[in-house]
Amino acid sequence: MSDLWDWICTLPAVVGILAGALLATLGWIHTARRQRALSCKQHTFNALLQASFNQQYQHALNKVRPHLRAGNLPDLNLTENATLKDDVIFLLNHYEFLAAGIRNGDISERLLKDSEKSTVLHLYKTCEKLIHNLRDSRNRRTSFEHIEWLHDRWAAKRPGLFQAALEWLAQRPLYHSYHQWLVLGGAVVVLLLLATGWAHLPQGDLQAVRATMDQSVTE
Repeated sequence: MSDLWDWICTLPAVVGILAGALLATLGWIHTARRQRALSCKQHTFNALLQASFNQQYQHALNKVRPHLRAGNLPDLNLTENATLKDDVIFLLNHYEFLAAGIRNGDISERLLKDSEKSTVLHLYKTCEKLIHNLRDSRNRRTSFEHIEWLHDRWAAKRPGLFQAALEWLAQRPLYHSYHQWLVLGGAVVVLLLLATGWAHLPQGDLQAVRATMDQSVTE
């Protein structure tokens, strides 16, 4: 341990400055990521809490829940089912908003998944035909695209290690498939900047670092 401390003390001052700047930057990044994670969890908690006290949401969920369990909806175009259709649309809009929040990094996916996964999967699966009909009637392919994305994401296997690592760096799900290359590109740029900074250190300092490292190895 003393040999390591002696070696650290022999390093040039510029190396110590760079190491201190690097540690300070890492500390700032960790603090910023922590604050963002806490903010996302707080937004998610508030959204779930407000929904639990929202009478319209509770009424719509109670009316639609039997159909979600059965896995099908009656003909919502009939006059007698007009109220049920309004309840279904209300729930779809509610979870579409939450799914968009997850996709944009404002809602905690893990917290929402732990509490609402079953509802989201059954809601989309039961209303899939209705969603496609609404898209055709509006001539829009983007209607309820976020809840569809969330259903496909939660119904499939968990993201691979590469995608999970990139999403951890970005602190949000990848919005589109090409976003993984953007995040990876950003990480590569940071590494190149660090390597460039090291390469442009004064040659005398670099030689001193190599000399002290070689001396510690031989000892």
